[in-house]
Amino acid sequence: MKLFIAFCILAAASAVDIRQIRPEVRYVEPLREPEMFTITEWQRVIENMQPRIDPPVLDRTMKKPQPPFAGKIFINAKDESRIVNGAVAVRGQFPWQAAVYIDSASFCGGSLISTTYILTAAHCAQGASYRVVLGVQNITRPETGSVSLTTTSKIVHPSYNPTTLNNDIALLRLPSAVTLSTYISLSRLPRLSDASNTFSGTLATVSGWGKPTDASTSVSDVLRYVSVPVITNTACAGVYGSTVVVASTLCCSGANGLSSCNGDSGGPLVYTESDGQRTQIGVVSFVASAGCASGNPSGYVRVTSFLNWISTNTGIAIRP
Repeated sequence: MKLFIAFCILAAASAVDIRQIRPEVRYVEPLREPEMFTITEWQRVIENMQPRIDPPVLDRTMKKPQPPFAGKIFINAKDESRIVNGAVAVRGQFPWQAAVYIDSASFCGGSLISTTYILTAAHCAQGASYRVVLGVQNITRPETGSVSLTTTSKIVHPSYNPTTLNNDIALLRLPSAVTLSTYISLSRLPRLSDASNTFSGTLATVSGWGKPTDASTSVSDVLRYVSVPVITNTACAGVYGSTVVVASTLCCSGANGLSSCNGDSGGPLVYTESDGQRTQIGVVSFVASAGCASGNPSGYVRVTSFLNWISTNTGIAIRP
C-alpha cells in the first residue's frame, strides 16, 4: 500500500492545541525509581516548600486537542487518536517534564536539559511566543514550587523537514535560569559514546499530558506515562518507509496497545541506565493514524544523533 504523509504545521493564527503523544500503560504498577518518595513523603514536601515564583494558573480554555494532522504520520485517511493504557505519574516522578504553550493557543511537551534550555520538537517551535511551565503534575491548577516563564527565543534545527519530520528537534531558551528543586530537575542527555547504540530492545518511558480516552475532547489534567520497548529502525521503516524513518529516528513498539499518542509532541523518552539514573534518548515526533492502540510504532527524534548540535547551541557539556 502506498504511504501517504500529511501534516499540519502549527501557525500563530490557528487556535489549536498540539499536545501530542501521551504515555499510558495498561495498568502496570508504577515504577519505583531509586530514592523515590512515597505519597506521604511528597505531601510533607509540598507542605514545607515555598514557591519561588507565583505559581501559574493555567487557562482551562486552552485544552482543545491538537488538530488531527499535527505532527503525525498518516498511513490511511482514518483519524483515530487513542490514548491507551496509561498510568498517572506522581508529582516529581518526571521533574524535567515541561508543558509548553505556544502563542497562548497550542500545547506541546518538552524537557529541561539545562537551567536555561528546553528540548522539544521542531514542529512545536513554529510559534512566536512560548510559555513554559515546570514542576507541575496537574496543569489545571497552581502547584506550590511550580514555575512559569515566557520566551520568544528558539533554535530550530536547520535541516528540519516538516513533510517527513526528519530532524524534528528544537531548543527554547528561557529568559532566566530556573532554580532546581524536588519538582524541577534536569533531564540527563546520553553519552557521546552512545552514538552507536540503537537502544533496540530497551524498555523506555515516555511522559506527557495527552488525551485520556479516545472519546476525549480535551487533554489530561494530570501527567501520565507509558513504558514501551525500542524497536529497530528496519522494523519501523517497514511500516512508515525509509523516507520517514532515517538514521536519526528512533521508534518504539505499539504492541499490546501500549503506545504514545495525541497530547505531547516534544516530550521526553527516557530509559534507566546501569547507575539507576534516567537518561533521555528520544523526543516525541509522530504516531500512526491507524490508531495508537493499533500496534503500529511511535516515532521519536534520536537524541544521540544531535548531541553535538545541542552542545554547540546550549554550551552543555556532553558526557564522553
